Amino acid sequence: MNWNGGLAGLFLAGLIGAGVQSSAAADTTSDNVRETNSIFQSRAEENAEPFSWDAERYARADRAFSVLYPRTIEKHHVLLSLDHRAFTPVDDHPGRNLLGFDTGNLKIGLGLRYGLLDNLDLAVGRYNGTTDDFDVYEFSLRCQVVNEQKNGFDGAFVLGLSAFDEPEREDFYGTYAELLAGKTFFRRLYPTVGIMHHSESTGIGKTADDDQSSLAVATTLNALLVDRLALVSEWSFPVAGYNAGYPAWVVGLKYSTWGHSFSLVLSNTQNISSDGLVAGSDRLARPIIGFTITRLL
Repeated sequence: MNWNGGLAGLFLAGLIGAGVQSSAAADTTSDNVRETNSIFQSRAEENAEPFSWDAERYARADRAFSVLYPRTIEKHHVLLSLDHRAFTPVDDHPGRNLLGFDTGNLKIGLGLRYGLLDNLDLAVGRYNGTTDDFDVYEFSLRCQVVNEQKNGFDGAFVLGLSAFDEPEREDFYGTYAELLAGKTFFRRLYPTVGIMHHSESTGIGKTADDDQSSLAVATTLNALLVDRLALVSEWSFPVAGYNAGYPAWVVGLKYSTWGHSFSLVLSNTQNISSDGLVAGSDRLARPIIGFTITRLL
């Protein structure tokens, strides 16, 4: 009997059997992996965040540019903001003046907002004087009293204090209040409307004979164009008290990440603090260029 041939045959048969079993096991494992991936994909699709202007993957938007939204930032979060506005209109020798950035008198605003509670935040801001003789420091409290998820729309009120720091003159102060409302439409659009009042409004050309205070109606619109990119605008229409002559407006493109937002804007006014915003603008057109950056911590 040829034992070597028999053993070789048995060994070959064992290899073939093992190969068949391994192939079957591999097919089973591959099927299991595909099934698991399919399950995870289905769950991810079910739990996918809807395409919306206020999606959690964007930095929380608490305002258009200068006009606040009726939404507070989240508790214990900090929002830093930097506003920058040129002085010279973009059509005034744009090449030589670099669209207005190269002519000086730049308006710069620095802001910090802190979420004290889920529906209450506090803010402090500083705005330099350009053609004004004073710098402005703002302190405000915003309380959201109505939530869109529960009540169908957002509603909030703002109370604030403006401190005017002018060299060689005693500091003076003004108070302001705002009532704001907003609602989301089709997930992409977020219009708001509000009433703003300031006891010490300011503006180019204002004199001691003009009314001290101003009352204005403000509107904003945030329109999400594509993922992360939105077209944002705001208007302030003075309706009582001091009026600079025309409504103030800002329009710009805003790009948002999880923690930042970057906006390039055109506006008919340098006024970005509440005392100037409520008074409108001294012209309707001839816009200036600027930008706004926010960082959420």
